[in-house]
Amino acid sequence: MSANRRRRAAQKPRAAISPRATPLENRIKQEVKGGIKRRLGLGDGDKLPTGVQGLVDSAAHEVAQSSLAMSVLREVEAVAMRMGRSGDSRDGTAAVARHSEMGLLREAEYLAAKKKALQAAGFSSDEAMRILIAEVSAGQPTGRMTS
Repeated sequence: MSANRRRRAAQKPRAAISPRATPLENRIKQEVKGGIKRRLGLGDGDKLPTGVQGLVDSAAHEVAQSSLAMSVLREVEAVAMRMGRSGDSRDGTAAVARHSEMGLLREAEYLAAKKKALQAAGFSSDEAMRILIAEVSAGQPTGRMTS
C-alpha cells in the first residue's frame, strides 16, 4: 500500500465511527491492539501511536458493521427462502424467479464484503468500486462458492 493510501486511511473521518461501539467491535479492537502491541514491542499498559490507534478503530468499526450487514442479509435470505418454500408455485416460474433472486442477493453480499475489505486495505470507496466494476466487466470469477 502506498504512503498516500495509508495517510488517507489514517485520516478517515472519526465522525463515521459510532460513539458507542458494539461488543463485537470492542472485542476486535482489543485483540488487534494486543497483537500490534506485541509486534511493536510495547507493554500492555503502553498506548498505540495515535495514527495506528485510528486505523485500528476504523478497521474494527468497518468489519463489525460489515459483519452485522452480512448477518442481516443472511436472515433476510432465510426468510425469503422459507417464504419461497411455502408459496404456491404450480408452474415453477415463481420458484425459478426466487432462486435467481437468491443468487443475485448472494452476489451482492459478496461484492459488498469485498468492497469493505478493499476499503479496509486502504483503497478509497471510489477506488474499491472501480476495482469491482473492472472485475465484473472483465467477467472474472468472483471467487465465491456457488450452491
